[in-house]
Amino acid sequence: MSDESWATPEQIAAPWRPLTVAERTRAEALIASVQRDIIRRWPSVPDRLERGKLAKQDLVDVVTYMVLPILGGPPFPGARSWQVTSGSESRSVTLDAAGNPRNPWDYASWMIDILDPDARAQAAPIGSFPDAQPFDRLFPVWPEAYR
Repeated sequence: MSDESWATPEQIAAPWRPLTVAERTRAEALIASVQRDIIRRWPSVPDRLERGKLAKQDLVDVVTYMVLPILGGPPFPGARSWQVTSGSESRSVTLDAAGNPRNPWDYASWMIDILDPDARAQAAPIGSFPDAQPFDRLFPVWPEAYR
């Protein structure tokens, strides 16, 4: 396995905005952290990437949408707007119709499909309700609201 990063700060910034110098430094550290976490969970990923069984751009997508919310981008894909109020704490998110809430550092099903194609989730039985887990931390702890 090479020591090459799977994503760059520029790729993280592309769906959002240019990064500041401080954000770029954080992005580099977070990219490395996500990469190590993926390797711990799915040790075959580097080998699959090297053999051409996994597209590097797919890994860029996974890493981007793991790091972007932590850098301060949209809390999750599909957020049109969000707001944090400090006094009496108020939080608000407006979703696009196709919004896809997810938790930072939790792997969305599309990411698992990329990282471990053999572990595809089974279809939910008819009449069942989706797992509430993606909504458990819809509003992560925002430390700036408590300063």
